Parts: sequence; C-alpha cells; structure tokens
Amino acid sequence: MLRNASLLSVWLLAAAACSSETPGKIVSVVWQLERASEPSFELPNGFHVQLEEARVGVSALYAFAPLESDVKAQAWRWLSGVSVAHAHGGIDPESGRRVRAELLEPVLIDLLASDAEPLPPVAAEAGAIDALKIELAQSGAAGELHGGSAFLRGEAERDGVRFGFQASVVLGAPPKARSIDLTGLRGQLDDGSVLHVRVNPAAWLSHAELDRLAAPASDEPVEIGADTQVGRALVIGVRSPEAFELEVTAGDKGKS
Repeated sequence: MLRNASLLSVWLLAAAACSSETPGKIVSVVWQLERASEPSFELPNGFHVQLEEARVGVSALYAFAPLESDVKAQAWRWLSGVSVAHAHGGIDPESGRRVRAELLEPVLIDLLASDAEPLPPVAAEAGAIDALKIELAQSGAAGELHGGSAFLRGEAERDGVRFGFQASVVLGAPPKARSIDLTGLRGQLDDGSVLHVRVNPAAWLSHAELDRLAAPASDEPVEIGADTQVGRALVIGVRSPEAFELEVTAGDKGKS
C-alpha cells in the first residue's frame, strides 16, 4: 500500500513538472455566435432550399480543457496547496471535466443575420481546449422560437415543384436531451481570444425527406409535425455535431 502511494506521488510530481502552464490564470475572452452556411443550399436528395427564417436558442456553452491538461492541473494544485478561484465554471458536474470558459446567459441566434455581434467579454482560464458542450434552449417559451428550441421557415424546390414549409423543433426538457458535444477540437485561450461558435442550418435538413410532406392546400407553408419523418429528422439534425463548429481566434486584444 505504501509502495503504491509512493508511486502515485512520483507520478503526480512528474505530471506537474511536465506541465508547461500554471493553472488558474484568468483571462478575458469573447463568445461570438454565427452562422456557418448561406441561407440558400442544396440537400443530398436534390432539393434546393431557401431559408427565410432560421433561429436557435442556446442556454449554455462550455469549453473544456484537455483531459491530460486537467490531470496536470489537479496535480499542481494538490502539490502546491494553492486554492485556485475560478471565475468560470470550474468542473462540469455531468462530465467531470474542467471548464476553461463558459457562457451561461441564454442567447438567441438569428442564422440569417449577415453580421454576428460579439457578446460581452467574460472571464475564463487560459490554456488549451479540446471540446465544447452546447446546451440548447429549453422548448416551450413563446416568442421567436415559437415554442421550440429552434425554428425555421423557408421554401423547397425540386423538379419544378416548389412549396413553403416551417417547423418549430421541440426537444426534451432534460439538459442531456438538449446537449451537443464537440470533441477533437484544437484551441488556445489567451487574453482577448474569441470563441466563434458557428451553426449550420443546412445540417438540420440533411436527412429530411421533404417529398414526404403533405402537399399544401393553399399558399400557406406546410407545418412540419413532430411525428413526421421530416420532423424527426429535424430533431436529430438540430442536435447533430455536424451542425456546429468552433474556431478560436486571437481577437484584437490578443494581437496587440
């Protein structure tokens, strides 16, 4: 038992010694939520789609430190006896991973807006990140999302047949039912870094069989029901990792 404890101490010392960073340095970063595609696009099944409205609500964002870096940081704190005060989220209770930066204010993203506005700066922990967790807004609220976590309206055309459609995408209430995990990322947070979170609404419809929608009885758009193939495909598409991407840039503050 003593031998195992000694080995653990040696390992922790090595982990801390190998770390090139001192955990806990607080910096200022900016989240910026943007669209990743144009409102006009082609689907794999030959439909051309022109979106007229596309919005999604985000309730929280979490950027995680790499697991290796997380172990080194814990070893450093244990050996140094220093209590590090985190201005960000500390540890994510669901995954147990260390949070470098977080956004906890609900945000509505207009995916047809031409210019994305950066959000106010927030405190974060400097260092590498390799994963992002996105928590979409809870369904049910009135307003621009029409009771869903996402809303889209547009026109689809194939072989000369054109029709309008719209859908409010309702997700489950538990956070797990509204979460998306992006892994295998590469990024470095420094003072002034900008975390660009981009949403691709074309991915929402990538597996939707729009030809299975009932023909509209008038010029009004087809209301996509949750119990249809297209409605189910939208629930999957809105939560697909393919619908999101993250890029970290230095920003004006980091370039000075």
